[in-house]
Amino acid sequence: MGTKLQMIYWKGNDFWVGKLLEHPEIMTQGKTIEDLENKRELTEGEHHLPFPVTCGFLVHSDPCMGFRISIDNKILAYCTDTGPCERSLELAQHADILIHECAAKKGQHYANWPHTDPVEAATIAKKAGVKQLLLFHFDAAAYRTLEDRKDAEAEARQIFENTVAAVDGFCIAL
Repeated sequence: MGTKLQMIYWKGNDFWVGKLLEHPEIMTQGKTIEDLENKRELTEGEHHLPFPVTCGFLVHSDPCMGFRISIDNKILAYCTDTGPCERSLELAQHADILIHECAAKKGQHYANWPHTDPVEAATIAKKAGVKQLLLFHFDAAAYRTLEDRKDAEAEARQIFENTVAAVDGFCIAL
């Protein structure tokens, strides 16, 4: 039986508390300020929880962290809400699974809202030497159908073969 994970969230600073109050429906840190205060804060760097985790800020208009988790001799890299950046590449080095955002379509760029397209995510996976790439965090305005996600998967596979586009309810085992 694998090790169980206890969710520990980046609490951040007053900025996040303000965002929670403005948009409680989209924040995953908790439903109330008390929920935030009762969670363990993660800062940039290495942490030793019941498992080792490295946290690093990614490139986004709002502060956003990526994570590298080592558990049961496996490495999981998780990079969401980010444009392509060196930190994603660092966190993904030789990971068994890289879960990377794919909010942008190929060649699409947001002026002040950095996100990654399937080609950029696949390039990061290839350079980092990961075993598998899982695309997720698809922009609903850009990816209106599951076929759009499959197209993104096909584009990424041209660069990194072992790519899967996530859908609601998707599960993967380490």
